[in-house]
Parts: sequence; C-alpha cells; structure tokens
Amino acid sequence: MTIKKYLKQVADLFDQKKRKCDKEKKCLREALQRLKKREDELESKLDKAKKDKEKKKLRSELKTVHAQYHKGQELLKDLENN
Repeated sequence: MTIKKYLKQVADLFDQKKRKCDKEKKCLREALQRLKKREDELESKLDKAKKDKEKKKLRSELKTVHAQYHKGQELLKDLENN
C-alpha cells in the first residue's frame, strides 16, 4: 500500500476533506495520532458496550483501525529510513 493511498483511506475514515500533503512525514504522523486516538475511543466504547451486536461492530471497527495504525507505522519507518 502506498503512502498516498493510506492517507486517503485515513482521511475517508474521518470524513475529512481530501487534501494534498506537502510533507508526507508530517501528514503521516498526524494520521497516526488520529488513528491512535480513535483506537483508544473504540476500546473505551467496547468496555462500556452491553449488547453483543454492538460489541461485534466495535471489535470489527477496532480491528480495522488497529491494522491501519500498524501499517502507517511501517510506512513511516520506511520513510525515515530512506
């Protein structure tokens, strides 16, 4: 997955306006911060959830956000190494 594609997915996740990033590292770090915050929010909601259907939905979304966060970390690491 390329950095531009990853950033687009994250922007779509938060329903933000599509924008160009001049500095990919800065945008990637910002996206990772937002993903981490979202992951923490979902974990908190999951702890408070009572219905099984709601828990299943939250787990699914948490799994997606977690995967995106780790992929972003890998991309950032690659950028910093190059």
